[in-house]
Amino acid sequence: GYFGHDCMLRQCPLGDDPMTGTADDPNGVQVDEKQVMNCKATGGKFILYFRRQPTAYIRFDDSVEEVTKKLNALSTINEVVVTFSGGRQTVCSETGGQSTIEFVQEHGDVPMLVPNIELLEHSSAIQTPSVTMVEELKGTKENSLCSDRGLCDLATGICTCVVGYDTSDGRGNSGNALHNRGDCGFAAQSIVA
Repeated sequence: GYFGHDCMLRQCPLGDDPMTGTADDPNGVQVDEKQVMNCKATGGKFILYFRRQPTAYIRFDDSVEEVTKKLNALSTINEVVVTFSGGRQTVCSETGGQSTIEFVQEHGDVPMLVPNIELLEHSSAIQTPSVTMVEELKGTKENSLCSDRGLCDLATGICTCVVGYDTSDGRGNSGNALHNRGDCGFAAQSIVA
């Protein structure tokens, strides 16, 4: 949260500008980043790294809830939503199972998750275990200081929002107990100009 040559400046919250990326925006609707993971294995465990921080071990048979919990436990991730395709109950399968990871609180084009599969296993003599990552949808929301709707106080790291804007939950709604970014990313009243 600190930066500068003497580490005395505070980083202000980053957020999405609430006046862009809507259905009324001539530049189009903005989207969250989605990455697709394909895991082919019948045993063992693997790790996913995000911004150089490792998850707890993800077992080949972990449920969608377990994978989501392990990713959201990272301090480098605010919130992701994980879904498995094809009604699967486990993250990996013998022939490969796809999982979609949507970054709902990380705005912009986020870095790829990086797998480490050293401890992953496959029971077939002709198959090797694998985890591949593909960017399905590049995130297009802004990740700007004070959501471009406030001023950043570098001494305190607090945004002072311009009139009509307030803190958001990162999804364009008013900040709440669970998500309160302090980012000026919520249009608190009707903005006409």
